[in-house]
Amino acid sequence: MILLNIVLLLGGHIFNELREGKISEIKEIADLLRRLLREGNRIVVVAGGGLLAREYISISEKLGATKAVQDIIGIEATRLNAMVLISALFDISYPYVPSSYEEAVKGLDSKGLVIMGGIAPAQSTDAVAAIMAELIRADILVKASEKGGVYERDPKEDPNARKYDRMTYDELERIILEKKFLPGKYDLLDHLALLVLKRSNIPLAIVPPDAESIERALKGEVIGTLVRF
Repeated sequence: MILLNIVLLLGGHIFNELREGKISEIKEIADLLRRLLREGNRIVVVAGGGLLAREYISISEKLGATKAVQDIIGIEATRLNAMVLISALFDISYPYVPSSYEEAVKGLDSKGLVIMGGIAPAQSTDAVAAIMAELIRADILVKASEKGGVYERDPKEDPNARKYDRMTYDELERIILEKKFLPGKYDLLDHLALLVLKRSNIPLAIVPPDAESIERALKGEVIGTLVRF
């Protein structure tokens, strides 16, 4: 594998099974990260919030919290998920969850692997991953998510919906602009993330949430959907 600057965005779905004591998927991803680092790649991992974030955001909303406070609660959930993954890689990764982009870059420079969550209210982990990709001049951003690609319609509602193997950022933008994003519910890719990736011409691979799919995408295979100019 050619040495790469990689940003890996792990959708919150990947962390949901941890709540039931199932650790096999996250362990396989940790093992992949270990191999990638050993091969000389530099990796930033951004963890989503998943059910943990959504549940606590919902509770805070019922208690009267503002959207900004809901965002902060969601950020803390992503940071907890990031810390769980760090615990599996503590001997080789930057040992803290960065609280700023500057700290994340310093952590990457010192260890070659940094794992983080959200950073600021009104900014999804999609946006965090895209900004980090721009900061480190990433060769690719891989988003591992439950949908595993971009579809013409929601595949949960229409099992026959066509998946796009390849598309341009302009085509993806048209789909995203039809969506509505709320705290803890960023689904496909938020608009800020798209704009950042588009202006820096960083390829985006949206893939299924498993280690094998992530690794195949990094090897250049079209898994899920590949987005570029």
